[in-house]
Amino acid sequence: KLRNINCPALIVHSEEGFTVAGAPELAHGLIPHSELAIIRESGQYPFIEQPEVLYETMRRLVDETSATNRNHAHSGAISAVAGFVFRW
Repeated sequence: KLRNINCPALIVHSEEGFTVAGAPELAHGLIPHSELAIIRESGQYPFIEQPEVLYETMRRLVDETSATNRNHAHSGAISAVAGFVFRW
């Protein structure tokens, strides 16, 4: 189903977080328009441990998507896939 995501997707992975090994890279490879962001010096909670880095990463995706939408007929939707999704 990840291959069916047809909008920009930001996959955020904390460098020291508890995620199944290889899951963020796998998701990145399966989602066509995805970007993989690895938040350095962050554990399970990058929104607490590295909020500036996380928010800047998210802001950049939104800005890039907005610029693309002005030039192309794109839905404008943004998808976020969090590491916790991959703990099966």
